Amino acid sequence: MTYEVRSELLVTDAVSNLLRALGCDMDNHHIKETPERVAKYLLEATSNGNGGEKPEDILEKKWKESYDYPVIVSGIKFSSLCIHHMLPFFGYCTLGYFPDTHVVGLSKLPRLIALESKGFQLQEELVKRIVSTFDKIVNPLGVALYMRAEHTCMTIRGVRAHESVTSTFHAIGKMSEDPWRSEFLAEARQGGARWQNSS
Repeated sequence: MTYEVRSELLVTDAVSNLLRALGCDMDNHHIKETPERVAKYLLEATSNGNGGEKPEDILEKKWKESYDYPVIVSGIKFSSLCIHHMLPFFGYCTLGYFPDTHVVGLSKLPRLIALESKGFQLQEELVKRIVSTFDKIVNPLGVALYMRAEHTCMTIRGVRAHESVTSTFHAIGKMSEDPWRSEFLAEARQGGARWQNSS
């Protein structure tokens, strides 16, 4: 969920005011350029920049292809920002779809995930929006998405549940029906194990 590009100067001033309110010494040479750095990060994490790429731009290229089984890409890493605390949540996801008459390039799936993950949001709404967006543009017979993430709003503050992870799943069409639903979830969880072992 991206936002319109805001003035970097406006965001920088807001970060400076926040640091002052927290009692930081803005004359300290270590923190002097921090507002600019944080502003650039926040703009990068919440907007498309001047390019304004849209999901339609990513998924518009399709190839006519007959394929009778799901296409599944697992181990896609992503990061986003919690809308309640402005803290990152990050992890991996698995996206799969059941083609009808066309397929899309495999690299388009992680690109869509990266684009839709920008902004402040709930993981629960993110998983549903990505499935809905893919379905609307590609028009497959079914779509499924599994996301597993660490939420730093839970691990570094509040309850400090350091080992906790949050999993969400959404599927429509043939991907919500067995045997494809079960096969997709099995692949998604295997992909998660590979991700955890490599991180």
